[in-house]
Amino acid sequence: MSDTLGIVIAVGGTGAKVAEALVHLTAAGLGPQKLLVGFVDQDSGNGNTSDARSAVESYSAARALWRGAGDHVLDDSNTLLQPVIELLTPHEPVWTPHPDGTTTLNKAVGRLDEFDKALFDLLFEAGENEQDMPLGRGYRARPNIGALAIALAMQANPPFADAISTAIKQVGAGQTVKLVIAGSLFGGTGAAGLPTFAKLIKSLVPKGHEARFGMAGAFMMPYFGFKPPMGDDPTDVAKAEDLLQASRVALRYYVDRQRSGDLPFDRMYMVGWDPFMATLNHSSGSGSQRNPAMVPELIAALGVCQFMRGNDGGADAPKALVSARAVQDAISWTDLPSPTGEALDPYYQLGHALRFAIAFEFWNDHARNQGNVSFFGRFSRDAFFKTQDLGQINWSNSPPQQEAQALLNQGRMLLDWAGKLSASRDAPRTFNLWSRDGFPANLGDETGYKRCYDRALIVPGDTVDRPTDSAHILQQLSSVRGPAGARGLGRMVASIHAATATKTGAQ
Repeated sequence: MSDTLGIVIAVGGTGAKVAEALVHLTAAGLGPQKLLVGFVDQDSGNGNTSDARSAVESYSAARALWRGAGDHVLDDSNTLLQPVIELLTPHEPVWTPHPDGTTTLNKAVGRLDEFDKALFDLLFEAGENEQDMPLGRGYRARPNIGALAIALAMQANPPFADAISTAIKQVGAGQTVKLVIAGSLFGGTGAAGLPTFAKLIKSLVPKGHEARFGMAGAFMMPYFGFKPPMGDDPTDVAKAEDLLQASRVALRYYVDRQRSGDLPFDRMYMVGWDPFMATLNHSSGSGSQRNPAMVPELIAALGVCQFMRGNDGGADAPKALVSARAVQDAISWTDLPSPTGEALDPYYQLGHALRFAIAFEFWNDHARNQGNVSFFGRFSRDAFFKTQDLGQINWSNSPPQQEAQALLNQGRMLLDWAGKLSASRDAPRTFNLWSRDGFPANLGDETGYKRCYDRALIVPGDTVDRPTDSAHILQQLSSVRGPAGARGLGRMVASIHAATATKTGAQ
């Protein structure tokens, strides 16, 4: 795994969806060794951003316990929870350029002289459509408004800008830093933030250390459409029919900048979908703006991982990369870009993470139930309980409840994301990654767990061996003791992780 410091700036709701996928991929071992995640959203209550933030916080909480100094920890021989994934600004996870919901562009620019006022009136329509539109819930797919609003907010040098600058300056200490800005080309916040942030961030790199800094853009072109708004003011939301035109204008901007040599990105990852995937009725913002996970976000996040790991082809590779699938109405493991260079590593790594999350949901309950057996019934405990030294845990007075719950929470977020991704409306009819049934599915019940686990992954072709089934986990837990360096429940967790690998020898 790369020792590069990866930074992703998720701009707007679409950028947050890419960041959410990136967190799960990095946790699975496909990303950098350390990832900092920053969120920029004028709509501070955006449900997409909240979900992505929760994915970071859930993973970070689990890692702090299982890689810490407690009674139940993993050892360095196991890859579970190894990558560091943290918020860029923990005390202000989401930077809202203008936190006052009543702020307008007019208020943000302040008093203007006669010449600037004439220019402002020329560029921005007077009234509530632009100059006096409240910014509290985003830029309503108007990147011209967002670009100016964000630039004005950055000039005030907020803590978010300081955090980016501090992280980038690590290149001066010999650290390689790869920063990616993710967002949409068709929205308001993302389309505004991508070029604005790129220019501002590039100027923060210390002179003489540019060779250790790389920057890429994850550009989401139109890939979903909305039903007509219901109950909202139709002027207050982005309309599906405007998405392609907005993207066309944005792409012309980037083409012009590339031709003039004024494009700050080392790589540009462009992902869209044809035909559009359908999503629910569009919301004008806040918590109700919560879109399901979709395949294009997974593809974009894999491209980001590839860039952060330095496997993007080097200086001679094309600056703009476009992902395509072999069959229009299908998605398979072989269609996914691999961050590591091994074509099927997304299957091996992400598949391993999914299988572990399913298995731990069941085996954690099984271990707890075995631990609660009375003193006189202790000899009836299953073989796995004794092999993994679980009898040394004080299940009555100090069970590993906090540690287990943190790992369950992290796994459930992964399974929930994967389930929504496979079941999203108008997803490819042939979804050849994992079960369309979704996760979890009666994982506390042995029959439901076995059915879900044994059918979870779709094997990519005849040349790849089918992974072991649920019976293999029981056999391994009952016969192979967990690593000596792990403590408490950590031995069983490490053993489950090893037994759920999709590739021989993985830990």
